[in-house]
Amino acid sequence: MQQRELAEKMLRNTGREKKDLQEQLVETISGFTDVIDGLQEQCAEGVRTTSSSLGPPDEEGAREQLRELAAQNRRAQAELQSMQQREKLQRERAENAAARQPGVHEQLRQLREERDALRAQLAGAGAPSAPQSAREQSEQALAQELKRFRQDVEGLHHQKESTSSGSCRTGTASGRSFRTASYT
Repeated sequence: MQQRELAEKMLRNTGREKKDLQEQLVETISGFTDVIDGLQEQCAEGVRTTSSSLGPPDEEGAREQLRELAAQNRRAQAELQSMQQREKLQRERAENAAARQPGVHEQLRQLREERDALRAQLAGAGAPSAPQSAREQSEQALAQELKRFRQDVEGLHHQKESTSSGSCRTGTASGRSFRTASYT
């Protein structure tokens, strides 16, 4: 539940950020486009502020400025595409994190069932029919296994919390190796 809320929150924040950045980018692009259009009109009409002061070098400077603005416009468009791709990737990660959540819950449930079964075995191992030393050894073995299962459950809880970032992590719980991606 928390992971889903976190994913939804991340998606909302990403959407807001995308909207703000797109507005800024559109504003920048339209500003550059206006300048470029103005320069193109000046070049096309042959308008000069003072015909005697403007010679061929200034015309070349205007063309250079036009090329520079066009390059800036292309960079801004590439940046917009890059931001859109990042937003899409973040949205996919959030959706994948929400989709993985049921698998983690199922595994957590199974581990709890195994823990409860081991507790029941531990309680049943205290029967007076078994020799004292064998019973103690059995209890110790069951207690150690129960401890490992508790550590596994804790590891899964930590893993579940860490999957909200969308990353694939590898860790260990009681000497057993696990990987987030294997539970999806």
